[in-house]
Amino acid sequence: IGVAAGRISGILILDLDTQEAIDQARQLGIPETWGFSTGKGEQYLFAYPQLQETFYIQNNVQLMPGMDIRSDGGYSVWPDSTHYSGKTYAWINPPATTELAPVPQWLMDKVIIKNRTASSASAVEEEAPIQTEGGRNDYLFK
Repeated sequence: IGVAAGRISGILILDLDTQEAIDQARQLGIPETWGFSTGKGEQYLFAYPQLQETFYIQNNVQLMPGMDIRSDGGYSVWPDSTHYSGKTYAWINPPATTELAPVPQWLMDKVIIKNRTASSASAVEEEAPIQTEGGRNDYLFK
């Protein structure tokens, strides 16, 4: 099951791919919000913040080691999907029992907010560099 992130769905996603990233995010503070386990870690979902229509939050791979943001132009695989490792994505805090929390301030301080009107509308041809795991979406949807 794939779900779009960002303004279109009203959801910003914190993707934690290592135990160290999970521990660091918990230490910084994750409010009670929707969350689920993934094949490699955990994801926590927050209400997309109120921004002027011309602004958006960019996907960000390696926001901190093992920590990514899924937002405008990105997506997330949700429970009850199966990861290629064989692990099943499973809810930790499901929507049926948990409210979608606002983005914590420490995370808002790290996100990249862009202005749509400031970017060029012209297409640029370029050769795509090899992408690391988790970097494909960030590269394709910037």
